[in-house]
Amino acid sequence: MFKKKIKETAEKVFEKAKDEASSKVKLVSNRFEESGIKDQLKKKAAQAQGFLDEHGVTEKAKQIGATTSDHLDTLSGAKLLKLVEERLALQSKYNDILATKLDEALNRIQQLEKKLQE
Repeated sequence: MFKKKIKETAEKVFEKAKDEASSKVKLVSNRFEESGIKDQLKKKAAQAQGFLDEHGVTEKAKQIGATTSDHLDTLSGAKLLKLVEERLALQSKYNDILATKLDEALNRIQQLEKKLQE
């Protein structure tokens, strides 16, 4: 009974705290938008992105990212693994073809042997 009361009280306190926090977040969010700070930040961010794009920083960062990714793939063996998987798939395909041709050849030999025995 006592544990149940504690649990109920804790749930009520948590719910009240959650409601209070939620209302404060909404209030701050509204004030942030109403103050114009949000629009100013967006404008400054767009200007900064434009500056970076204009001076080629964005493109260089993309190139560095791609090069780094290639090196990481090489170091981790991802490229090698992909190559091995491709080769295994090709080998499996060739094995299937060879098995089919061998089966056909054995069937022809069997038919020829039957004809010779007749």
